[in-house]
Amino acid sequence: MDNKQISQVLQEIGDILEIKGENRFRVNAYHNAARSVLSYPKDLRTIVDRNPKDLEKIPGIGVNMKNLIYSLLTDGTSLELERIRESIPSGLLEMLRLRGVGPKKVKLFYSELRITDLKGLKKAAKDGMLATLPGMGEKSQNEVLEALDEHSKFDLERVMISEALMEAEHYIEYMKKCKGVKKIEYAGSLRRRKETIGDVDLLVAVSGKNSKEVVANIMDHFAKYSEVLKVIASGDTKSAVILGSGMQVDLRVVDEDAFGAALHYFTGSKEHNIKIRDLAKRKGLKVNEYGVFKVKTGELITCKEEKTVFKAVGLPYIIPEMRKGQDEIEKAKSKKLPKVVELSDLKGDLHLHSDWSDGKSKIEDIAKTYQEAGFKYIAMTDHSSTVSVANGMSSERIQNQWKEIDKINKKLKGFKIFKGSEVDIMKDGSLDYDEEILKQLDIVVISAHMHPRLSKEAQTKRIIAAIENPYSKILGHPSGRLINKRGPMDMDMSKIIDACKANNVAIEINSNPLRLDLIDVYARMAKDKGVKIAINSDGHDANQYKLLKYGIFVARRGWLTAKDVINTLDAEHLSKIWE
Repeated sequence: MDNKQISQVLQEIGDILEIKGENRFRVNAYHNAARSVLSYPKDLRTIVDRNPKDLEKIPGIGVNMKNLIYSLLTDGTSLELERIRESIPSGLLEMLRLRGVGPKKVKLFYSELRITDLKGLKKAAKDGMLATLPGMGEKSQNEVLEALDEHSKFDLERVMISEALMEAEHYIEYMKKCKGVKKIEYAGSLRRRKETIGDVDLLVAVSGKNSKEVVANIMDHFAKYSEVLKVIASGDTKSAVILGSGMQVDLRVVDEDAFGAALHYFTGSKEHNIKIRDLAKRKGLKVNEYGVFKVKTGELITCKEEKTVFKAVGLPYIIPEMRKGQDEIEKAKSKKLPKVVELSDLKGDLHLHSDWSDGKSKIEDIAKTYQEAGFKYIAMTDHSSTVSVANGMSSERIQNQWKEIDKINKKLKGFKIFKGSEVDIMKDGSLDYDEEILKQLDIVVISAHMHPRLSKEAQTKRIIAAIENPYSKILGHPSGRLINKRGPMDMDMSKIIDACKANNVAIEINSNPLRLDLIDVYARMAKDKGVKIAINSDGHDANQYKLLKYGIFVARRGWLTAKDVINTLDAEHLSKIWE
């Protein structure tokens, strides 16, 4: 487990205790510890490896909490966690996933109506029972019904790509230490960089000369990983485990001469593989996970690398992100595949928050961190005044921030901080700041944080009105969705992209793994319509520049090149694109 996962467990325990009506101080202790662990800058595993008692030096972590965290880190679970989970119906925890439903409401539903799961909650809401509860009413009841409908559309068996990637990378580092492992890669939807992942597929290559004992040792090593909670399948060349995080990891061991073919096959997508097989068939070949074969003779073409598979069927290499089974093969045939953007192409980040609003880091610390990471500029885009929950800045405060930025810019060499703001889009499509402020900003990121449930027509009209403001530069997280938590706003994205084109407004790919908004389909649509993209972190901490890679994943799935992305430009040329 990492800090985030431990924080989630502590939060869950606090929520369960609150549902049970436990002592408020005990509830707060877990919730405070969860926040403390989440914001702690170092990996807790490094502390445990050195001296577990040092966990008590973290604010809010006492002896009991230390023991719980130690168990989570070493065993992936704890007796206390299991005991507390078993103390309430499991369906109550599922209710906490509903938008707008917290522990207090779950406790109310359970104590007053004995509702124990989502099915019971939906029935009670449809029967009008929720409206009779203290503090509820018909409006709150309708909001629960809306949240239930939204929740039913999510695939909760899949996790965010950031979580799956972390699990895969840690597992791979562990497996590399095992004798006999020649190569190891993750495959599947993770390698194709889908926004959510079902399970992690690992592929190991071994020498054909390896004995069965060596392969057996690899399988044994796989099962002994410290994060493994349960082995659910174990065979000669295939195994599967469940980790403490709940994620399933599958392992396959193949001969290194077939590794390229196996990696291609298990990367997918299914639709892409079908098209490759059809193409191979027309060339007298057979392609599967075991290799590429000549049908007439049965001769095996050695495929140590994926490129050999593509070469055999007469294609250039197609990157995993493009393998959707759509038009990538036709484009490859005609040599029209674009050279897609890479993380190293980015020169800056145009959506960031500091401690002036709801961020954690000081502006100068953010600038120095980005410069040390190789970037050339950032835009400081703290929240505008209406977003009070995020400490939004008044006109007076933002002007004071400009003075600080001017001072820092004078000290920096080879690096620039643009004066910006994430300006809220109001219900009527106007912007949160007046013209006097807007015209002095270098970067205006316009974002909708309120009124997500307008009609499609009203929402589209609202967003387009904001885009048409002459000071708008970038449309931030366009749909407003949060993956598996909140659905996208209902609006006509094609019309919005057209409006961005007409008004020279870029569209953001928000790299926060919970957002990944714009999605890849609309990113490609924007590219095809000539609309520029900004790949931003929406970072609230200096080190969150590391999130930019997730935005790059989306961009590559959307076929974007460096020329399609405005923050691949240097600072001087970036300033000119809106002139």
